Amino acid sequence: MRIVSLCPSNTELLAYLDLMDQVVGVDHDSDWPEVVQELPRVGRDLNIDVDRVRELEPDLILASLSVPGMEKNIEKLDEAKLPYIILNPNSLDEIAEDILTVGEHTGYKEKAKEVYDWYYGVLQQYQELSKQVSTPKRIYWEWWPKPIFTPGK
Repeated sequence: MRIVSLCPSNTELLAYLDLMDQVVGVDHDSDWPEVVQELPRVGRDLNIDVDRVRELEPDLILASLSVPGMEKNIEKLDEAKLPYIILNPNSLDEIAEDILTVGEHTGYKEKAKEVYDWYYGVLQQYQELSKQVSTPKRIYWEWWPKPIFTPGK
């Protein structure tokens, strides 16, 4: 299978599923795992070069709607009649579901279930560690400056 990833989080899911040997292209901002440095780039996640994607002859494209503006990529993929799935997680549980979704679409269901279970195990470890924190810290995290994106209130 020939896979193109259009955003870093999708590329990372592919890595956790041991599918990097099938990835033939990534967005400009994907930087992990190290092997992505050798792959063709198809543009920034808000402005994918669909002609470049088409040249890579993908069997599957992992698109995203995690940032406003990415819907333009979906429109271009539709116009080009390229095969894609959209991942748009908004919670830790939805990330887990995306692991299973990618496994389903790539024929890696068993591996996806293993990664899914591992993922929830890691979350459980951090939940247990968090119980040891007597006074939680308050932080402000700005993900995107214009428009401002920040989790929480």
